[in-house]
Amino acid sequence: MWIVPLCVVTVRVDTQVVDNLQENNLKVQEIRVMMHLRHRNIVEMCDFYTSNNQLCIVMGYADGGDLRSEVIKARNGKTTISEELISVWLIQVCQALDYAHEEQIIHRDIKPSNIFLMADGNTVKVGDFGISKVLDAASGANQVTAAEADGGRVGTKRYMAPEILNRKDYSNKADIWSLGCVLFELLTLNHPTYEQDRRIWFEWIPGIYSSNIREVCQQCLSENAMLRPSPKELIVKLAGPFLSAPLVQQEFYNAMQWYDTKLAESRSLFEHQADLIRQVCAHTFSFCCVAQRAARYSNRIAAMQFAAFFSTS
Repeated sequence: MWIVPLCVVTVRVDTQVVDNLQENNLKVQEIRVMMHLRHRNIVEMCDFYTSNNQLCIVMGYADGGDLRSEVIKARNGKTTISEELISVWLIQVCQALDYAHEEQIIHRDIKPSNIFLMADGNTVKVGDFGISKVLDAASGANQVTAAEADGGRVGTKRYMAPEILNRKDYSNKADIWSLGCVLFELLTLNHPTYEQDRRIWFEWIPGIYSSNIREVCQQCLSENAMLRPSPKELIVKLAGPFLSAPLVQQEFYNAMQWYDTKLAESRSLFEHQADLIRQVCAHTFSFCCVAQRAARYSNRIAAMQFAAFFSTS
């Protein structure tokens, strides 16, 4: 049996908020959507309840800290974080984001303190989907308009995509910008700031890091959201230089296994749908055959009646 360690996170909220939650409003529906997220690199949300004006969320426990603590540790020790380890972490974050985006969910607050480490120091899980946005999959919407975006700004400013900061329409590519900020911070041990010229941001990346990971960072931090890579593209770019390294090999294998599983599930679903369509078509064909025969029979009756009418007249 697989046992997941759990913890309870409590958030003190206003009495009116608790009452609204108990009324099963839209926020509760969004929380329930988050509870359905099941991925090895996403902190599992198991349940929630209210108690003494507190919102209590039962979720998986990550026992290795978070990436923010790793940045502080490296900065205080005047060391750097290895490119291989950074790639291992971000490949897993990309898998989590790709899954969430496929489920029509934008995280909107990707930052080092929301990426949690397990005790092995290699496995990471994305957490805190508290301000994530559920897109309307039924209507085919793939972006959020500024009018719908809770006043236009959501997230933490230093990791916020320009389109959100400027209260413009945005899509799941906003998460890629935030991921680029996380990557920048892991490389430089500092976060990019809007107060400084973005053209000099990448000059802060130490020379020990490869041109590949510099390019990945620049692509993620493209002001044009359409030019930012997808999570799948990032997995390939990050894994490429380290495919001979066991850790990266394992994460790349995990990613491929995940996509193979999803592909098999999709194929099974499509085959099931095809069977249903074939059954419907078969029934429709049978009905059509009966209808045609009934029509021919009716025509014969009509012809006989028509002939009988003229023969007696």
